Amino acid sequence: MTTPSPEQSADLAARVTLLERRSARLRILAWFGVVAGAGGLAWGIVGADSGVTEGRLWLARDQQGRVRAMFGVSADAVGLSMYDSSGKMRLDVGVAPGGVPGLLLLSSNGEPVATLNAPASGPTLRLVRPAESTRVELTPSAAPLVVVKKGQADSPVARQ
Repeated sequence: MTTPSPEQSADLAARVTLLERRSARLRILAWFGVVAGAGGLAWGIVGADSGVTEGRLWLARDQQGRVRAMFGVSADAVGLSMYDSSGKMRLDVGVAPGGVPGLLLLSSNGEPVATLNAPASGPTLRLVRPAESTRVELTPSAAPLVVVKKGQADSPVARQ
Protein backbone atom coordinates (compact mmCIF):
# COMPACT_ATOMS: atom_id res chain seq x y z
CA MET A 1 0.00 0.00 0.00
CA THR A 2 1.35 3.39 -0.95
CA THR A 3 0.87 6.54 0.98
CA PRO A 4 -0.70 9.38 -0.92
CA SER A 5 1.36 12.42 -1.56
CA PRO A 6 0.51 15.66 0.28
CA GLU A 7 -1.02 17.03 -2.93
CA GLN A 8 -3.19 13.95 -3.37
CA SER A 9 -4.27 14.16 0.29
CA ALA A 10 -5.26 17.82 -0.09
CA ASP A 11 -7.17 17.02 -3.30
CA LEU A 12 -8.94 14.10 -1.60
CA ALA A 13 -9.83 16.28 1.43
CA ALA A 14 -11.26 18.95 -0.89
CA ARG A 15 -13.39 16.36 -2.66
CA VAL A 16 -14.69 14.95 0.64
CA THR A 17 -15.57 18.48 1.86
CA LEU A 18 -17.43 19.20 -1.40
CA LEU A 19 -19.37 15.92 -1.16
CA GLU A 20 -20.31 16.63 2.47
CA ARG A 21 -21.67 20.10 1.52
CA ARG A 22 -23.71 18.64 -1.33
CA SER A 23 -25.01 15.89 0.94
CA ALA A 24 -26.09 18.48 3.54
CA ARG A 25 -27.92 20.50 0.87
CA LEU A 26 -29.71 17.39 -0.38
CA ARG A 27 -30.79 16.52 3.18
CA ILE A 28 -32.21 20.02 3.64
CA LEU A 29 -34.07 19.83 0.31
CA ALA A 30 -35.41 16.37 1.16
CA TRP A 31 -36.75 17.57 4.54
CA PHE A 32 -38.26 20.61 2.90
CA GLY A 33 -40.05 18.31 0.42
CA VAL A 34 -41.33 16.06 3.21
CA VAL A 35 -42.65 19.05 5.21
CA ALA A 36 -44.27 20.62 2.12
CA GLY A 37 -45.88 17.31 1.16
CA ALA A 38 -47.24 16.75 4.67
CA GLY A 39 -48.59 20.31 4.75
CA GLY A 40 -50.33 19.84 1.41
CA LEU A 41 -51.83 16.54 2.54
CA ALA A 42 -53.07 18.09 5.81
CA TRP A 43 -54.58 21.03 3.92
CA GLY A 44 -56.45 18.65 1.61
CA ILE A 45 -57.77 16.56 4.48
CA VAL A 46 -58.96 19.56 6.50
CA GLY A 47 -60.58 21.15 3.44
CA ALA A 48 -62.40 17.93 2.53
CA ASP A 49 -63.56 17.31 6.10
CA SER A 50 -65.22 20.67 6.74
CA GLY A 51 -68.35 19.94 4.63
CA VAL A 52 -69.36 23.61 4.71
CA THR A 53 -69.71 25.64 1.54
CA GLU A 54 -70.72 29.25 1.67
CA GLY A 55 -72.25 31.43 -1.00
CA ARG A 56 -75.41 33.20 -2.10
CA LEU A 57 -76.43 31.12 -5.10
CA TRP A 58 -76.09 27.41 -5.77
CA LEU A 59 -77.04 25.67 -9.01
CA ALA A 60 -77.59 21.93 -9.47
CA ARG A 61 -77.11 20.78 -13.05
CA ASP A 62 -78.00 17.48 -14.73
CA GLN A 63 -75.62 15.44 -16.88
CA GLN A 64 -76.44 17.60 -19.92
CA GLY A 65 -75.51 20.78 -18.03
CA ARG A 66 -79.08 22.06 -17.63
CA VAL A 67 -79.99 23.80 -14.38
CA ARG A 68 -82.41 21.53 -12.49
CA ALA A 69 -82.42 23.31 -9.12
CA MET A 70 -81.38 26.68 -7.79
CA PHE A 71 -80.98 27.78 -4.18
CA GLY A 72 -80.42 31.44 -3.47
CA VAL A 73 -80.14 33.80 -0.55
CA SER A 74 -80.47 37.58 -0.47
CA ALA A 75 -80.41 40.10 2.36
CA ASP A 76 -84.06 39.44 3.34
CA ALA A 77 -85.24 36.40 1.37
CA VAL A 78 -84.31 32.82 0.54
CA GLY A 79 -85.63 30.50 -2.16
CA LEU A 80 -85.36 27.07 -3.73
CA SER A 81 -86.56 26.56 -7.31
CA MET A 82 -86.71 23.26 -9.19
CA TYR A 83 -86.92 22.83 -12.96
CA ASP A 84 -88.11 19.99 -15.20
CA SER A 85 -85.97 18.41 -17.92
CA SER A 86 -87.07 21.05 -20.43
CA GLY A 87 -85.85 23.88 -18.18
CA LYS A 88 -89.25 25.13 -17.00
CA MET A 89 -89.72 26.01 -13.35
CA ARG A 90 -92.09 23.54 -11.67
CA LEU A 91 -91.61 24.26 -7.94
CA ASP A 92 -90.65 27.33 -5.96
CA VAL A 93 -90.34 27.37 -2.17
CA GLY A 94 -89.13 30.36 -0.28
CA VAL A 95 -89.28 32.98 2.40
CA ALA A 96 -90.12 36.35 0.89
CA PRO A 97 -89.01 39.73 2.25
CA GLY A 98 -90.65 40.30 5.60
CA GLY A 99 -90.34 36.62 6.54
CA VAL A 100 -93.43 35.41 4.66
CA PRO A 101 -93.07 31.73 3.65
CA GLY A 102 -94.58 30.48 0.43
CA LEU A 103 -94.91 27.53 -1.92
CA LEU A 104 -95.68 27.66 -5.65
CA LEU A 105 -96.36 24.68 -7.94
CA LEU A 106 -96.43 25.31 -11.68
CA SER A 107 -97.88 23.36 -14.60
CA SER A 108 -95.80 22.14 -17.53
CA ASN A 109 -96.87 25.39 -19.27
CA GLY A 110 -95.43 27.48 -16.44
CA GLU A 111 -98.83 28.48 -15.04
CA PRO A 112 -99.37 28.50 -11.26
CA VAL A 113 -101.61 25.58 -10.24
CA ALA A 114 -101.15 25.67 -6.47
CA THR A 115 -99.93 28.31 -4.06
CA LEU A 116 -99.64 28.36 -0.31
CA ASN A 117 -98.75 31.63 1.39
CA ALA A 118 -98.51 32.21 5.12
CA PRO A 119 -98.41 35.93 5.92
CA ALA A 120 -98.98 37.18 9.48
CA SER A 121 -102.68 37.71 8.69
CA GLY A 122 -103.14 33.95 8.10
CA PRO A 123 -102.40 31.28 5.49
CA THR A 124 -104.09 31.03 2.11
CA LEU A 125 -104.20 27.99 -0.16
CA ARG A 126 -105.10 28.51 -3.83
CA LEU A 127 -105.65 25.73 -6.35
CA VAL A 128 -106.06 26.72 -9.99
CA ARG A 129 -107.11 24.89 -13.14
CA PRO A 130 -105.88 27.40 -15.75
CA ALA A 131 -107.58 25.76 -18.76
CA GLU A 132 -111.00 26.24 -17.16
CA SER A 133 -110.22 29.49 -15.28
CA THR A 134 -111.36 27.74 -12.10
CA ARG A 135 -109.80 28.63 -8.77
CA VAL A 136 -110.41 27.26 -5.30
CA GLU A 137 -109.23 29.45 -2.47
CA LEU A 138 -109.15 28.42 1.18
CA THR A 139 -108.44 30.97 3.87
CA PRO A 140 -108.95 29.83 7.47
CA SER A 141 -110.60 32.48 9.63
CA ALA A 142 -113.18 32.83 12.42
CA ALA A 143 -115.81 31.89 9.81
CA PRO A 144 -113.96 29.47 7.47
CA LEU A 145 -114.74 30.08 3.84
CA VAL A 146 -114.01 28.18 0.65
CA VAL A 147 -114.39 30.26 -2.47
CA VAL A 148 -114.61 28.78 -5.96
CA LYS A 149 -113.98 31.28 -8.72
CA LYS A 150 -114.87 30.66 -12.33
CA GLY A 151 -113.48 33.50 -14.42
CA GLN A 152 -114.08 36.69 -12.44
CA ALA A 153 -117.18 35.59 -10.45
CA ASP A 154 -116.92 34.52 -6.81
CA SER A 155 -119.24 31.88 -5.43
CA PRO A 156 -118.88 30.81 -1.80
CA VAL A 157 -119.30 27.05 -1.68
CA ALA A 158 -119.19 26.21 1.99
CA ARG A 159 -119.24 28.13 5.21
CA GLN A 160 -119.05 26.41 8.52
